[in-house]
Amino acid sequence: MRKTNERSISNWIRNMRLNKRLSIMLGIFTVIAFIILNIVVNVLFSSVIGKTSDRSMQDISAKNVATLDAITERNRVLAEPLVRSILNMAAQPETDEKIYPSQVLDGVMMSEPRIDTEIMIQSTLNAIVQSNDYIEGAGVVFNPNKYQSDIPEYTPFVTREDVKKGTIGTISYDLVKNMDYFTRSGAENAVIYGLPFKSDLNGELIIPAAFPVVYNGDFLGVVVVDINTRIFDTLLDGNKDAYSSLTVEIDTGDQNVVYSNNAAAVGKNFKDLISPASVEFYKTQMATGKMFMRENDGVRRFFTPVKMGSETWWVQTAVSVEELTHDQRNVLMIMSLIQIGALVALLAMLSFMLKKSLKPLEHLAEIAHDLSHGKLEAEIKYAYNDEIGELADSMQNMVSRFRDIIGDLDHQLAEMADGNLTFINANEQLYVGDFKSLHQSMNEINEKLNNTLIDIRNASKSVDTGSGQVAAGAQELAQGATEQAASVEELTAEMDKIAVGIQATTQKTANASTLSMDGNAAVRESNQRMQELTGAMAAITEKSNEIYKIIKTIDDIAFQTNILALNAAIEAARAGAAGKGFAVVADEVGNLAGKSALAAKSTATLIQDALDAIENGGKITAETANALRVAAENTEKVTAIVEEISEAMNAQSTAVSNVSNGLDQISSVVQTNSATAEESAAASNELSNQADQMNALIEKFRLRV
Repeated sequence: MRKTNERSISNWIRNMRLNKRLSIMLGIFTVIAFIILNIVVNVLFSSVIGKTSDRSMQDISAKNVATLDAITERNRVLAEPLVRSILNMAAQPETDEKIYPSQVLDGVMMSEPRIDTEIMIQSTLNAIVQSNDYIEGAGVVFNPNKYQSDIPEYTPFVTREDVKKGTIGTISYDLVKNMDYFTRSGAENAVIYGLPFKSDLNGELIIPAAFPVVYNGDFLGVVVVDINTRIFDTLLDGNKDAYSSLTVEIDTGDQNVVYSNNAAAVGKNFKDLISPASVEFYKTQMATGKMFMRENDGVRRFFTPVKMGSETWWVQTAVSVEELTHDQRNVLMIMSLIQIGALVALLAMLSFMLKKSLKPLEHLAEIAHDLSHGKLEAEIKYAYNDEIGELADSMQNMVSRFRDIIGDLDHQLAEMADGNLTFINANEQLYVGDFKSLHQSMNEINEKLNNTLIDIRNASKSVDTGSGQVAAGAQELAQGATEQAASVEELTAEMDKIAVGIQATTQKTANASTLSMDGNAAVRESNQRMQELTGAMAAITEKSNEIYKIIKTIDDIAFQTNILALNAAIEAARAGAAGKGFAVVADEVGNLAGKSALAAKSTATLIQDALDAIENGGKITAETANALRVAAENTEKVTAIVEEISEAMNAQSTAVSNVSNGLDQISSVVQTNSATAEESAAASNELSNQADQMNALIEKFRLRV
């Protein structure tokens, strides 16, 4: 029975359409993947939410610690100035003169430093109390006779009521001297925050903060600041919006509860509130001095250390696990619903897309069925280039290839049946794979039949063509030989004329070479004369420069002569009548000197013009000499070219003579060929007649060339 059921299920699956089978398989895989993904996401998200919640609680704890640090820092800032003032007072020696009445103790007289300090203490205590609404009082508790040697008890204390009334009171030293915070502050010389106690004035819980006053190792007393525990309510006020079940507890390092939302726990020790095992756990964790977390009874507690004076206290920030994980559960539920909806939508979309995507396969199956029955007219259309598109293209190519191959084979056989062997099958790309053997067989049949007939046709044509060509060639050869003989005779006569012309040209070239050499010699001679002319003009220029210097000297002599004539005229004038004759001579000498200077100047001008003309002629001479030099070089090149032409003409004359001898030999051979060609033409005509009969039989077939 079981095997029957398994067989029916197997048949049902085997006969199922592909899209349904794939949809079911993908659906099962997707459901499994979604379940695994949901588990992983829920675990990771729970971890992230848990870490976020823990980080949020840690931030709240850090904020609470910062608030306590701010409270302790504010108390320190308020108390330290008062401690320093008292220490400054202790550093001043006490005087015996008591002239001022104390405002704290009735009937007590104080020295000036002490009364000044008392006034400062009163004003500072008023300022401390007024600085914060949660400070219930502040005072200074001195050990006996430490403020002033004759005052056994001095403990000024200011309450909020004293601030309103402008008065100052005292507290009992006996009430304070045995308090833990008082004794420890003096013994350890450190700030100590004591355990809470109930105020006699308003019934509020008060935490005292003791700031020691120690001078040179002597414990003078403490500055006390009483803080209302309601100040710690601020730790809750800013965080209640985040968690309604939030609770805050402040514990000392000795595990005493200083502040708690549960008023009944304040002032008690952990051992009175929890099991011994938990007490040991808290002691071990607190000994490390690092933040830690503990969860029990449905509450998650974060313990954070905070420095309170010289001690390490602990801030316990707690919240119920149910509230802490409430958002986590809601988010996970919403995510699960979203994932289920997404899963259903994804399955529906997958089923639709598979059905749509695989629908073309049904059409391909129908085409394959038709193809198996010999129907090759199918047309396949598919718009996408995916795997189905590749399959559709392959099937379309296969149908087209089958259709083309069958058509090609049908065409080849029809042509062969008609005796036409001239066609060539160029569709080799159709016959791929196993179809290549079919293509090769058809080609071999066609090729062998065609080659056999071609061989017969070629043989007959070769005979026909050969005989015809031999006959025609023989006739042409005979005629050509006759024409060649005549041409050779004419060519021999022309070569003789060319030889005569070459000899004449050679003689003229030799004459031209001689003339060119003579011209080259004349140009060289002219160039040499031009160089001599250039040297002569340079010499003329040098002599003209010397003449110019002489003229300059004559001009200087005329100038000096003119000056002497002028001096002689002056002396003749001084001589009076006796010097008239000398004056005439001096005047003539002056005239001659002037004329000499004028002549020298004119001569210098003419010489300068000559020098300029000589310089210009020198330039022209240099240019002419350069031109003659270039002409000489060109003449030499022409001479060399003429010599080369003469040598070439001699070589041509020799070659022409050789050609003339060869032509005589060719003429003899041509006459012999003419006789042989006539005999060959007669034999070829007979062979051509037999070849025509064979070609007539081959013409019945159409063959490839």
